[in-house]
Amino acid sequence: SGVQFLRRDFPETVARALQETGIEPRYIELEITETVIMRDEAWSEKALAAPRAVGVSLAIDDFGIGYSSLGRLRNLAVDRLKVDRSFVSNLETGVRDRSIASAIIKMSRTLGINVVAEGVETFNQMLYLQEQQCESAQGYLFSKPLAIADTEALLRRVADHSELGRTEKLRRLTHE
Repeated sequence: SGVQFLRRDFPETVARALQETGIEPRYIELEITETVIMRDEAWSEKALAAPRAVGVSLAIDDFGIGYSSLGRLRNLAVDRLKVDRSFVSNLETGVRDRSIASAIIKMSRTLGINVVAEGVETFNQMLYLQEQQCESAQGYLFSKPLAIADTEALLRRVADHSELGRTEKLRRLTHE
């Protein structure tokens, strides 16, 4: 949580959790919202560096709604930006939102940071994001939250269509 992240023992808390559980750091991704990170930039830089140094992935959630700048972003040890759903929801009609989403994607690629578009609900939004070379997306277009058994069934269906391109696979999965 943001409260945990702002505590000065955050890096030690993450290290202790990894040690106690025995989970390999490469299987963990921590998401911190942009507004929490920008609350104390100097601390955030230090707090993000320690988990990343041991192999934990880090993501900035709700990116684009806070006060980040390109200069600040280059100093943060993050692996992924999650473009806020408020930009994605207006991709089909909002020229400015399209421009902002496109700029975030291009900027991230230049900095070597992966991008996830949040709140994708329509096929046209997904197509636009693919055109912009957005690596990942999440939202109700793909699935609403699922129980474990339903998640397993969905993953099996994805595997059954492994020979298809990602756009055709998505069409089939969303129409089954």
